[in-house]
Amino acid sequence: MYNYLTKRLKKKNRGFTLIEVIVVIGILAILSALAIPAVGGYIGRAKAQTNIANAKVIYNAESAYLASDPAAIAVKTVAELVTDKYLDKAPLTSAGGTAGYTVTPGTTFPAFTVTWTSDTTATGEAAGTSVYPK
Repeated sequence: MYNYLTKRLKKKNRGFTLIEVIVVIGILAILSALAIPAVGGYIGRAKAQTNIANAKVIYNAESAYLASDPAAIAVKTVAELVTDKYLDKAPLTSAGGTAGYTVTPGTTFPAFTVTWTSDTTATGEAAGTSVYPK
């Protein structure tokens, strides 16, 4: 019996016990539970920043139109900016649609704003209308 036990103790066991595997899986589960909400927050903020960046692009295209045509008497819609080649294509909102952006004349021409309507299911942001520039 003594020989059997000494051979058994000297023999190098390879592999992990079931308890070790369960502990590692538990640690991974806790880490993933902490990471998933953080990643979701990053995605929501990225979608909101997409809308702001697209509004800046539309704003710059509208500004280029007004600078290139001194006789301009009104602002153009997003579709007109695409038709007149100030934009390559209409930017998509974070919800995936193009109808969300609107160019609105300001109180004194040539001032204007670009607005878009939020889609809470797609962006995670509050419903309502956002304006650029603020």
